[in-house]
This record gives sequence, C-alpha cells and structure tokens, in this order.
Amino acid sequence: LIIGDTMYFYYSGRIYRHGGYEPVGVSDSGQYFGGIGIATMKLDRFASLAGSFDVGLLRTKEFLWPNEGKLYLNANCKWGKIEISAKTENAESIAVIEGKDEIAIPVNLKVCKGSAFTLTVKLINAELYAMYWSKNRRSLE
Repeated sequence: LIIGDTMYFYYSGRIYRHGGYEPVGVSDSGQYFGGIGIATMKLDRFASLAGSFDVGLLRTKEFLWPNEGKLYLNANCKWGKIEISAKTENAESIAVIEGKDEIAIPVNLKVCKGSAFTLTVKLINAELYAMYWSKNRRSLE
C-alpha cells in the first residue's frame, strides 16, 4: 500500500513453529499466538549506495545533459551531506545537499542543455537510492 511517499507492508507473525517440523506424535510448537504487523519504508528504498564519514564516491560515465527537466535525488543525508558536481569540458557546477531525507530532492546544477558531462557524487554519512530527471517534481498524491 502506498500513501504519499511511504510504502506500507502488512505481515503476519507467530511465536510457534509451523506444523510438520516436529517428530510424528510429538508437539513442540509451544503456545499458539499470532499477530499482524506493519513495516514502512519510503518509496524506492530497497537498495542504496552509502558513504560513511570517510566518503563514498560515485562517478558516472559521460552523457548529454537533457534539454528538458531537472535532476532529482531520492536520498537520505539527514545527518550528513551529498556533494554533486557536473563537469563539462569547459566548466564545473557543484551542488551541496544537507539535512534532507526525501524521495524528490531537487539538485541545482548549472549546465548548458545538450552539453556532454559527467556527474561525481560524494556521499558523506549519506545514502543515495536513485537519481532521475523529471519535467515536474514527482507527484506524491
């Protein structure tokens, strides 16, 4: 179930074994009790790239800056920061993001549309789940 930017997972649990594990005629399952639980996670956060205070580094191959849209991150740097640089043949633009834990963090880099560039992402006590281009901020409704 997805509500806003959060995924909800309902699950069942028991404090006893499922049948079929005990020897024939012997019940060692213990007291029967079960319940339903809920786990939550922000959207698209099943895997991440992470950096400690020693810094995690990600560098992309060269590609063309899109003619439309803006770069967004799904990231958690609530207690750290993410430094992103876009480097072209003639220029470099740097953005720093701190104190965020969001699925659509806008990245303000100044790169000429259609320019060839590489991205370098430094994760300092941070986790990166996704980077994507979008014409509009991702709708969470």
